[in-house]
Amino acid sequence: MGRVPQSVRALFDAILVMEKLTKSEIGNNRLRQIHLVDVDNLTGGPTKDPFIHRQVREWYDFHSDRQERDLCFVAASHYSAFSATKAWAGAKMIWASGVDGADLALIRIVEETSFLNIRRVCLGSGDWIFKFAFSPFLKIDVNLAICCREDSFSKSLHRFTDDVTFLSPISGDNFVVSPPKNVSLAFT
Repeated sequence: MGRVPQSVRALFDAILVMEKLTKSEIGNNRLRQIHLVDVDNLTGGPTKDPFIHRQVREWYDFHSDRQERDLCFVAASHYSAFSATKAWAGAKMIWASGVDGADLALIRIVEETSFLNIRRVCLGSGDWIFKFAFSPFLKIDVNLAICCREDSFSKSLHRFTDDVTFLSPISGDNFVVSPPKNVSLAFT
């Protein structure tokens, strides 16, 4: 056999490039994240203060590596709803009041979501109740990260992840969003 004609080589090269692009696109979709944020948990309780909500959102976005194409669900009490909605523009807002109202609303999102093209779930809460919702993630290839206040982090969640970031310590009734003391903690 002789040499392969240049046009055939070009065709094979084009096919290889297309395969790489397709795999790359699939990989990029796989990099998508879902964010589940209990905003009242992050603020230390319901608040109408728009400055606090904006600070929390900026802190969360930075430490969770939230991207524009990520899915973001934010649950807030009715009391916090207006300020939270303004601060979390672009997120799917869920208004849920009452004991564990926001937690249960976010757990419903977990139960209704297909994680086929999701590589990472970031939880903006440290409440223990999420351990039941996140048990299935131990069996599938979805990473879990948690961003929360240190005083709200349930130790029962650390078995699901070693990617935990704490909000800066509370100062008086409010918190200060400065670089956290513990940007990331690894549990062994």
